[in-house]
Amino acid sequence: MRDRARPVLLVDALVFGGLGVWFLATPAAALSAVGFTLNDAAALTEARAMYGGYELGTAAFLYACAREPAWRRAGLTLAILVLGGLGLTRVIAGALTGGLTPLMWGLFFAEAAGVALNIAALVAAPRRSP
Repeated sequence: MRDRARPVLLVDALVFGGLGVWFLATPAAALSAVGFTLNDAAALTEARAMYGGYELGTAAFLYACAREPAWRRAGLTLAILVLGGLGLTRVIAGALTGGLTPLMWGLFFAEAAGVALNIAALVAAPRRSP
């Protein structure tokens, strides 16, 4: 079976990195799409740190995993857990609040597709002996 881990991790890193740059550069615009209103400097700082910083840190780790074969399974596992956690909590929270808008469903399906892609790469990834 062909190892698909590296290209999948590079796509993961690119997506997380792109989102991180977007949230860092224009957090108010990025978050207004989902109904967030950032009304002061502290809110902008928190959004940049939490959304931008988290996404960029995750992207950096996934990129490092793509470069280091021994880390690839860990990177794929992280992506599965993060994307799965986002998708699952998005659906649960949306069901509880009535907030399952078309955008929320679109984000959920994107996250689910990411989970499926990462699982397929994980299944195909070679296992390393200790």
